[in-house]
Amino acid sequence: MSTSRLDPSSTRRHVLLAMSATQVVPRRLARATEASTGAITHRVYVDFGLCPTLVRNERKLGDKSALCGAEEVQSMGRVVLGLYGERAPRTVENFLAMVEEDVGAGYRGSTVSKVKPGEYMLLGRQGSAKFGKVEKPKAKSNPETVSTEAFQLSHLRPGTLSLAIGANDDDARTKMSGGYRNVEFLITTGPGPALQLDGENLVFGRVLEGMPVIADIARVPRNTPSENVRKFNALATLLGDSRASGARNAWDSPLQSILITDCGVLGDSQET
Repeated sequence: MSTSRLDPSSTRRHVLLAMSATQVVPRRLARATEASTGAITHRVYVDFGLCPTLVRNERKLGDKSALCGAEEVQSMGRVVLGLYGERAPRTVENFLAMVEEDVGAGYRGSTVSKVKPGEYMLLGRQGSAKFGKVEKPKAKSNPETVSTEAFQLSHLRPGTLSLAIGANDDDARTKMSGGYRNVEFLITTGPGPALQLDGENLVFGRVLEGMPVIADIARVPRNTPSENVRKFNALATLLGDSRASGARNAWDSPLQSILITDCGVLGDSQET
């Protein structure tokens, strides 16, 4: 009866390959994590509230807001964001200005305009402040939006904060208006990466606290078109009907108003 013998050199090769594999995986994970983050230079809080409906059913002439009153808003909680001021200084500068401005000129009083579960939620859309939009954003011109170096960070982790460029859904007329400044931003909802956003949206921060709040927002019922509606819209787009893109902008919009009830900058020693 013969017995097989292991080739010593072959055994060594297998051991070395196994050791190499155990080292390569952590290195890849480390590189991926590094590519999705930056040094935190500022912290910002955003408080969210939920209205019982999208707009108030009973409104009076002259009402400044079509959204629910403060007494009707149900608190959803606070999200704390860390910003990468060294990676995207102008984007962060604009964001800090927007969280400190009043209703209409900043993010306070605006709504979540779109939620794509498993991907991201969209905030800071421009339009009438009466309907929870940013009407006159106080932001500077941002050269980072056309700089390839500014798009190096990845949407790898849930809670990634990004300036919405490719995902931007501001009205075309708004974009063509003089002095347009893009201030719309997105936060990835998880649970997995949103790598389809890479290269088209500018990462400038991440959620430090409050991912359960993000998860609650992602669960709010939204406008979900049927398959027939999607097909009809695709046909309208093919035929050049300009109304098709406007209709698509309403897809995935929450059926209840999700408000930014308050927001601001946190100091290093300030409680969150």
